[in-house]
Amino acid sequence: MRVLLVDDEERIRKTWRRALEDEGHELVGCRSIKNATPLLKQEWDVILLDIYLPDGEGPELLRHMSAEQVRSVAVFSAYLETRHSVELDRQGVLASAKPTKIPQMMSLIDRIVERRSQMGPTSEQRARAWAKRHKLTARQTEVLVLGVRGMGNDQIAETLGCGGRPIETHWKRISDNTGLRGRAAIVAAVA
Repeated sequence: MRVLLVDDEERIRKTWRRALEDEGHELVGCRSIKNATPLLKQEWDVILLDIYLPDGEGPELLRHMSAEQVRSVAVFSAYLETRHSVELDRQGVLASAKPTKIPQMMSLIDRIVERRSQMGPTSEQRARAWAKRHKLTARQTEVLVLGVRGMGNDQIAETLGCGGRPIETHWKRISDNTGLRGRAAIVAAVA
């Protein structure tokens, strides 16, 4: 199992790394949002975020995650505030007191893994499978995934770093390729 731990306490990162490696797992630890953001491009089975980090709050990283990644996240803090718990619960993220002992940390990881196994496929997984069945290009697949997440064309264009006109063209090509008329019909077919 691959675990990403974002915590500013080096002692915690080292202790948890040793414990997980002893169990045959891999843990990559980093201390900040800046260090963690590029690591989100990799595949992780579990992502553990401390709330209070030197360059912001750990939950800020959720904006950079796919729906599948968010299902793998637990956010923890020694000082878990109600506002954090409410917002994390709304996003479907597990919130926890900061584990201080190895058995507590292993229990938290087990809860995440169990939770993921009980959930059905995400909208992103369905969109990617649908795109593969219909032989969409990589860019068309990204447009579809973002559209299924509820983004408008302007938001998709901003996320992908292009203008709005190419996004409309991608929707048209997806439509032509699948025989479905328009973005709404496409998104409904995926859902």
